[in-house]
Amino acid sequence: MIKDSICVTTAGGGMNFNCDCIIHLDSNDRELKNGVMKAISKTEELQFKSVAFSVKAVTEMGFTLTQVADIFSQGIHQMQKTYVEINIVCSSQELVTEFVSMLENNICSYERGLRMNFLSRPKNALRSARKIKVMLESTISMKVFAKNDAIANTAISELQKLLHKDFIQFPFDDVNIKFLSEDEINEIQNTQMEMAVEIEINRNIGRIKIIGLQINVTSAMVEVKNILRRSCEIRFAKDHARFVSGMVQWCFLEVDSDGEKLVDYPAEISLKLEEAVRGRKQKVEFFYKYGEKYIVDFSTYEEYMDKDPTDYVKVIRKIKLTGMFFL
Repeated sequence: MIKDSICVTTAGGGMNFNCDCIIHLDSNDRELKNGVMKAISKTEELQFKSVAFSVKAVTEMGFTLTQVADIFSQGIHQMQKTYVEINIVCSSQELVTEFVSMLENNICSYERGLRMNFLSRPKNALRSARKIKVMLESTISMKVFAKNDAIANTAISELQKLLHKDFIQFPFDDVNIKFLSEDEINEIQNTQMEMAVEIEINRNIGRIKIIGLQINVTSAMVEVKNILRRSCEIRFAKDHARFVSGMVQWCFLEVDSDGEKLVDYPAEISLKLEEAVRGRKQKVEFFYKYGEKYIVDFSTYEEYMDKDPTDYVKVIRKIKLTGMFFL
């Protein structure tokens, strides 16, 4: 029964179709893209895992080969959202070459950072399909069907050449790569999805390699270098804090049931206090202990919580080189 310009029939009737059913589109409906998406939706509705579109059959409906390639190129974003495996069937080597060329040109125009996974044979092939490397999640899967292995392999070879010529590899060395933390490495790896590139990190030799379309590689390189710069600044600040703490240590006088005891501030806070007092600041703020905001008043050398100024402790500056104390 025809519904919404689409009809599903069995593949019987003496026809040699190795499939579960045939989805028919209304040839009077000139919105080919809508028809393609309807066929995919119907495949999902019937809970089938794959659907095949015959290029020859579509052109016999009155559409040009250019229009067919254009429709599949434009529909890539929607096709990526389905679990259905989408197959495109070409009946001759000439048709494969011509259609693939048009499709590749359109994809390069429509898509930023798209890579494909091409398979040489259908599921019922005598041997398993050959697979080209899958890149990230911004991929689509495509199968090329042909009459024999020679035609299929020729098509795959041409597709590889067309795709690979647009991709570059950009390796760069930086000593700061060796000191990246796990969180910083994860941050760099996360840019792969955002920039549609592949990033390889070798911390041992201090090298990062970015692979992808040139425009994407350039954008990713800028982001990676920003992360490296921030990492270097953080590491420098920590090193500086450790250096200063080797000469000066800030403490506070804690009073409890056991009496009084000096408690050292962490190196970063000790550095902040030292820089503030050298800069002749009256007060300095910092966050400490469960994210609470604290204030040190240098006129009294007292530290208190921002939300409770009455709860204070004495602050002490200890010069390690001489063992001198200042209150």
